[in-house]
Amino acid sequence: MALTQITGNGLATSGMPTGTVIQIQQGKKTTLFTTSSSSYVEVTGFSVAITPSSSSNKILVHGSVHHASVNSSGGGLLLYRAIGSGSFASVGQINTDTTNSSRRKSNWAGSAYTGDGASDEIIVMTGICDILDAPSTTQEVTYKVFVVTNGSGYFFNRPETTSDTSDQVEGVSTLTAMEVVG
Repeated sequence: MALTQITGNGLATSGMPTGTVIQIQQGKKTTLFTTSSSSYVEVTGFSVAITPSSSSNKILVHGSVHHASVNSSGGGLLLYRAIGSGSFASVGQINTDTTNSSRRKSNWAGSAYTGDGASDEIIVMTGICDILDAPSTTQEVTYKVFVVTNGSGYFFNRPETTSDTSDQVEGVSTLTAMEVVG
């Protein structure tokens, strides 16, 4: 049997080898977002949705965000998902720290903390996430990013301070969902 087969709608995905990426969807956020919440809040207008073709397939979610926080504070990120019309819940979170119960853990690498020195307020940090999710469904799966800070201020797609000068940048953050044959 051939590994691929041309159908009326293009390439058939049945019979593809395990690990093959068969669908890619991407969401991006080009606008700014700010919060001072000490509880996780949704980054509005930033999501990606994908509908798996088989419940045995997995979804590889890659996130790349640009963020910053007020001097001497920090911020954290979590990936949330909803299946169909269900509610959002965190996915990929790691909570195994038994020595410090207030420490937040997630699969995102890259702190929003920009330091305490002069000119720190114009720095934008990058956060990266790669999570292989197994939603076990053929319903639409939606992923969103939620953020938290210690209450001092968290900035998404921008530095702490902004001005219209050539030495300041604003980021474009992306969420990419890839369906992988399971």
